[in-house]
Amino acid sequence: MARVRRTAAFVALWRALRGASRPGAPSLGTRLAALPRLATAVMSGQWDGLGAGRLALMGVALFYVLSPIDLVPEGLLLAVGLVDDVVVVSWLAGSVLDATDRFVAWERGESQIIDGEVVGERRILPARTSPTETRAMTRPHPLTAMSERQWAQAWEAQQDVVDAMPQGRGSWLPNIVEARHWGALRWTSGRPAHASMTGQAVAESFAVIRPDVTDRRVQTAVVDMLTDRPPVSRIAGFGIREHQVSASVLGAVALSVVAAIVAALAGAGWALVLVVAVLAAIGGAIVGASVADHQLGRARAAVLADARIRVVTGRFAPPAWTRLVEATTRLEEISARDHDPEADQQAHEAVQGALWEAAGLLLGSSDHTGVQVLADGVERLADVRRG
Repeated sequence: MARVRRTAAFVALWRALRGASRPGAPSLGTRLAALPRLATAVMSGQWDGLGAGRLALMGVALFYVLSPIDLVPEGLLLAVGLVDDVVVVSWLAGSVLDATDRFVAWERGESQIIDGEVVGERRILPARTSPTETRAMTRPHPLTAMSERQWAQAWEAQQDVVDAMPQGRGSWLPNIVEARHWGALRWTSGRPAHASMTGQAVAESFAVIRPDVTDRRVQTAVVDMLTDRPPVSRIAGFGIREHQVSASVLGAVALSVVAAIVAALAGAGWALVLVVAVLAAIGGAIVGASVADHQLGRARAAVLADARIRVVTGRFAPPAWTRLVEATTRLEEISARDHDPEADQQAHEAVQGALWEAAGLLLGSSDHTGVQVLADGVERLADVRRG
């Protein structure tokens, strides 16, 4: 039974990886060849696109898929015993596809950088789908500090994630969280390919960190909590997120085993024990996923409710706030161009102080006059630096 399970799991993983291949994406051979380099880059700190913890979890999942060990023996609980295999294989396939997509793109970006050609107000950038094709892209959104290439590649990566979802993205919305020296900015777009080409997306949330906070872990926590990761699989139309996988498996295993033991001790027949175990496994998986969601929600609320962080929701922000953020972005671009460390530090302090005060005014009052004054001041500062 263990040999059959191991072979079936390996075949399912292989088919999942092959089935997600699409035009323009790395081939299966390229992905597999990149895995050793990916592991080396993560462990050496050269690439920060994947945490060492998640890499280790992927290794454990691969070991489990290929090993004869089984959390729920199929011979005992039949269909219930297949639940853990399906969930683990789905998560591992999605994780490998996502990680190798981003790693291969990162490698190509470092080894095959081709400068775009400026044509009037537009920049012609090479398309990732073919080295012989080009694509015209307008300037990125005026609120972003990313370069045109960074913006395009970030949204193309989100489009790759959407394309890899055979059953669609459901309610999940592609998103990018941009770390800024003053905090973080979360972008969303229902059409990532369109955002990549036009430079347009929705500035959904602005998280401003208090100016006197120097601990970079605060910003890291903010970026992590603002990021909404895509589902790794879909079951019965419901998206399964990464943080739900282990909780669902543990919940299904624990509750099904307990229910089966209780039913057996009560004198139920094997058929009834099996039915009880199946229903308990389904209920346990749902409960486990719900608990994981609740814990993530509490962790996210705790970070974003920190007194050192102020969060402004884009759709509720007045035009003065948009002017202020746009002026700070221009000032950041000017600082990066001039390479004046002392002026840069002064500009950063002024920008972060203005954003912090403006966020406080927006959260505490419906009067936006103060925000308009701050926006005027930062705009004047940007004009002086530009001159």
